[in-house]
Amino acid sequence: MAKQSGLKIGKFSKEELRILANMAPICSDKDIAKKLNRSVEAVRKNREVLFAKKTVAENKETETDAELRILLQSRYYWGTIKKQFHDDEREFFVSLWISLFKQFNKDVTQTEEDQIVDYCRLEILKNRNAEEQGRVVQRCREIERLIEMFHQQVGQPPYKDKDDNDEYNRLHDELTGLRTSSSFKTDEMKKLLEKQESLRSAMRASRSDRIKVVTDVKKSFHEWVLSYLDDERRTQEGKLLAMVQKATEKERERLSEYHTFSDKTVDLVIINERTMNATREDQTLERSKE
Repeated sequence: MAKQSGLKIGKFSKEELRILANMAPICSDKDIAKKLNRSVEAVRKNREVLFAKKTVAENKETETDAELRILLQSRYYWGTIKKQFHDDEREFFVSLWISLFKQFNKDVTQTEEDQIVDYCRLEILKNRNAEEQGRVVQRCREIERLIEMFHQQVGQPPYKDKDDNDEYNRLHDELTGLRTSSSFKTDEMKKLLEKQESLRSAMRASRSDRIKVVTDVKKSFHEWVLSYLDDERRTQEGKLLAMVQKATEKERERLSEYHTFSDKTVDLVIINERTMNATREDQTLERSKE
């Protein structure tokens, strides 16, 4: 096998892959590289491939899913995700993130990726809210049954016995607190749903704009010419061009005037033949007035 700088290069042999598989769970890339007389980078890449195959086998994921899982775990925000969510929530995050990424055909801008991450976070928060709401509702039913049993055994309040009064008041206070908590949870869920819907709309709009650009790029010159045979289209484009022209003239006029910069110097922002001629005309006019 060929060597470079004393290190083996080329495809890993079956024996090397077996050693890599055995050492991977307990050893670093550097230790494995030393054992195999390979570069650390070569070990790292083969380890990723090994991990992807293992993930496919264990989780019954497709190779694309496994690749995206590795991609997610290499992202700058993955460390934060691991701290924010427990194991089940992290696995849910990974599954949803992969699903959304595949919907975009893995062609995702940084803005869209940030939106996907926020969407996944909101989905987990929604699930947390629903689970907590379920526990609150369950506890409310239990207390309501206890109060009903209390009425059947002791009667209606107020009670002569102080302990009976204290127990009834405790149950009643807990039930009131849980109902208040349930109301807060409902409001929180509404806000989460509104945020998620807003984010979903933003993602949809972003994607639609990109698809439109791609579609327009694919148009031939003949198709562009035909599209301008439509009177309404020509009128719309004409208005847009007129607005751009007016805005350009107004901005050129503004930038042709003297400007005071941050270092307190005063000068022209745009220096060209037009602005210099205007300046000379202004100076000539000033002298004539003198």
